[in-house]
Parts: sequence; C-alpha cells; structure tokens
Amino acid sequence: MRILFIAPPALRSHLYLQVPLVWALRGEGHEVAVAVHPDLEDARASIGLAGPTVGIDMLETLGRIDAHEPAHTQTDGPAPHQQDYAAADPRAELEYLNTHFLSQLCEPRLLADLVEFGRQWRPDLIVWDQLCYAGGALASILDVPHVRLLFGTDGIGQLVQASGAGYDAVHAWLDPHIERYGGRPAADRATGRFSIDTMPPWTWRPEGDYLPMRHLAYNGPSTWAPELFRRPERPLVLITLGLSHEQAGVAHASSTALLDGVAGLDADVIATVSDDPGTAVPPNVTLTRFVPLNAMLPHCAALVHQGGSGTFAAAYEAGTPQLVVPSTYWSDRWFGPVAQTRAIVDEGAGEFVADSDHLDAERLHRSLQRVLKDTTYADNAARLRTLYQAVPSPNATATRLAELAGTSS
Repeated sequence: MRILFIAPPALRSHLYLQVPLVWALRGEGHEVAVAVHPDLEDARASIGLAGPTVGIDMLETLGRIDAHEPAHTQTDGPAPHQQDYAAADPRAELEYLNTHFLSQLCEPRLLADLVEFGRQWRPDLIVWDQLCYAGGALASILDVPHVRLLFGTDGIGQLVQASGAGYDAVHAWLDPHIERYGGRPAADRATGRFSIDTMPPWTWRPEGDYLPMRHLAYNGPSTWAPELFRRPERPLVLITLGLSHEQAGVAHASSTALLDGVAGLDADVIATVSDDPGTAVPPNVTLTRFVPLNAMLPHCAALVHQGGSGTFAAAYEAGTPQLVVPSTYWSDRWFGPVAQTRAIVDEGAGEFVADSDHLDAERLHRSLQRVLKDTTYADNAARLRTLYQAVPSPNATATRLAELAGTSS
C-alpha cells in the first residue's frame, strides 16, 4: 500500500507528530511519502523521511497571516472550557479562519504539485494534517480514501457543528480547487473518512468519527548534554516554550516573568528560553537552547510550558505534573491548550497558571510551590500516564489505516 502524508508549512512540530505513524506504516511494509513545503525540506531529510517538496516557501505568507491576528482578550482566573470557543458567534470565527488562514495555506502551487505527484505515484491513502485541506481536495481529485491527523482539539469541527446545518464556509473555497482539476467533491472532503485523534481520552472533544491514537513524543535529532542529565539532589523543573510558537514568533510568556518566578525555589531549573536584556538569571537556573523532552522529563518534578501538543504528550508519557501558561496567539489556544489544560486541572495533575500575556512572577512561584510540595499532583500525573499508555499506539493505527485502504500489508 502507498500512503501519502501531507504536512503544513513551517511547523516542525506538526511534521514530528507524523513521524511515529509513518514509521509504524513502514514497519508494516507499506510505502510512505511525506509531502512538505520547501521550508521543511531539511527537517524531513534530517529524520530520514522522503517525499515530494510541494508549493512555495510559506514563511512570508505566514507572516502576513500573523499581521491579521485579531486582538486577544486577556483572561484571568481559572482555565476556560473548550466549549467556550466562539460560543457567541461560531460562524464569524469560522469565516475568519477560512478567509485569513485555512484558505491561505491551500495555495495554487501547492495543489498543482500535489496533483502532479499524486497522479504519478498513485497513493492508496492520504493522511493530512488538520490544517492542510489540500489533502482533502487531492483525495477528491484522485478518488482515494483519506483521513485527517489532528494535532489537538478539532476546533474547526467544533465551529462547523456550532454554526448549524447549511453553513458551508469550508466547502465554499475548497470545492473550486477540486473542480479545477476535474474532480468531484466527495462528501468527506473536509473531514476525511475519520480523524486520527491524538488528544488524551480525558479531554473534551466535539462529536465526530474519531480514531484515538497515542501521541508519541518525537523531538527530532538531538544530542544529550551529559550535564543536563545528572540526577539532581533537589527537585528539577523544566521550562519550555515549544517549537511551533518559537518558529511562528507568536506571543508567549516573557523570559523575565518565567525566570523571576522560579528564583528562590528549592529546586533546580532548566529553561529553554532566552534571557531578555536586563533579565537576571537566578543561580538555580541553567539556560540551554534545546533539550529532548522525552529524555529529560522522566527526571523532572514539574514542567512549565506553553501548551503545545507535543509538549503535553511528552509530559503524559513521563507522568510529569504540568503548569501551563498558554500562548495567546489568535485561535491557537483553542486547538489544544485550553482543552488539555482544563482537563489537567480537573484531573489534579497540574495547574493553569495564567495566559502568557497575563503572567507574573509571583503567580508562577506560588503555583510551582504548590505542585512541588503537594504529592497528589505527582500521583495524579502518574495515574494519567497509565491511562495514556492504554490509548492505541501508532502501530495499532497503522493496521486500521491498511484496512481502510482495502488492503492488508
């Protein structure tokens, strides 16, 4: 069987999400190609994957999209619920996403390159990142089955359901792409036959046909610095702001607030943040450019992070209590951070500290003291780890995908 994966532009973390499933399919003997934009070509090669390079370099386009980012309303207090997403006007939010984001990612050169490759290579199945609607269009053009791979909450599905029947914001711009290449828009063109859902089972999700898959943490090629992995005499805290937000240059907590917040803790801290000019680095803090989370987190008593899906997954795997400072970037907070943070709080495995634009050092310090001193946080994180291990692995998902494509390996 031949399977084509399609990754979104510029976001390495989304490409990394696909890696365990790609290798699970390869292990079953299937041929796999991974289509990326030019800005991810080197990242794909560095992890041993191959496939067509399609479309244009999207960094400039993403910059224009960022410029349209609507103002964010600061929130204070407890973590919001995922059900709050655009509750007042879901159609307006969906229209904004389609006009300024989703349709912009499905640029003409991308689909032209995908169609050319697809007609030559003839995939039996297409797996596309939930931002890459070109994958659904290509499936209709080639008349092959396809599935979405969700990196977080199905926020778009949530908005579509809340908008009600007859509101067709996605199909309105997607169908002309399909028809341009002689395809007939399939009923499932914007959803796939089903969606591979990497959200843990204790989080809220909209109604839909979802296939659960455990999100295995993959951090890309890296070197382990020995000094970072010596077992500390005191509790170890890790601070990270994630790959996607760094690459997109989006809003995140200030280094000053983060570093001041851990000053004076009876803990050692490793922080993958830059020290802003004039920011004092406390003596208990080690700054580093990058650490592989899946290797570091088993040694950590707590993790402070921005709410990225890969970071959540690594923490679940390790059973590490989490303190979340969600990015305030546009709608991103509703595509994983809100739902997962709310669930962590409800399960007693961590805390919502504050939105990143609302963070202050004192609030972070108090939250860390609670998590480090109260052992129930660690106990509940360990319990979630056990539950997470019971979610079907990428190997199990590979078998299901082979069945969908009508073949056994």
